[in-house]
Amino acid sequence: MTNANTTVWLWMTRKQIVLTNGNYRHAEQPPSAAVFLPVGKLLGAEWRMALLEDDALHDNPLSACLESTTLRSFLGQVAEDEFALLSRASQLQHWWLHHQFCGQCGTKNILHDAELALSCRACSVLYYPRISPCVIMLVTRGKQCLLAKHTRSSRQRYSCLAGFIEVGESAEATVVREVAEEVGLRVNNLRYITSQNWPFPSQLMLGFLVDYSAGDIAIDGVEIEDAAWFNVDNLPEIPPEGTISRFLIDHFCANQA
Repeated sequence: MTNANTTVWLWMTRKQIVLTNGNYRHAEQPPSAAVFLPVGKLLGAEWRMALLEDDALHDNPLSACLESTTLRSFLGQVAEDEFALLSRASQLQHWWLHHQFCGQCGTKNILHDAELALSCRACSVLYYPRISPCVIMLVTRGKQCLLAKHTRSSRQRYSCLAGFIEVGESAEATVVREVAEEVGLRVNNLRYITSQNWPFPSQLMLGFLVDYSAGDIAIDGVEIEDAAWFNVDNLPEIPPEGTISRFLIDHFCANQA
């Protein structure tokens, strides 16, 4: 637990969180960093992020005690509010690394002195941190739910269907489209359940339960490797706790008792 009026430093390299003796909370800022960004407050402590170059760890006098790990390793392992701050730091890092130059004139951006934004020194355009809205949905049929194995998954793990909301599209229209594209089914009775910040790299997931309406499973073979109906009493390996996919599956199963 942190004390009031203290600062917790998160040291980060590209896609990695730096640990000292296994702890990701640092009491001091590193000797050198590319940028320092505010992350938020928790239990009275101010959390800040220091973004380091990859080779900075080797030049640090504490290098023998340092190691790095990915944000995913903390999923379901720390309190929800703490993971939210780690997620925010990761997304700010992603924003910083991918908006180094102005998209309008190509000039190198700098941090704005009053707002959490990057500013072009030449044309004064501001670039704020952005998120990508997505939908994630569990298709249900009586006491069964449809789960799919994604082609990018390295495990035999089955999850909900999901997809990005396209320009000009509502969340509900995306649900219907994605289900049809990925597994060839028609659905109805959409019910919004919950949302989750998903920092891989920077999405806002909108979670739905939907009812099967018609059609036979026909996987697209591009994003989906396999899909099937599973009874609530005989589920395959599913995502871990802390993920919105697991929440939707658990929520559905709990209401089938």
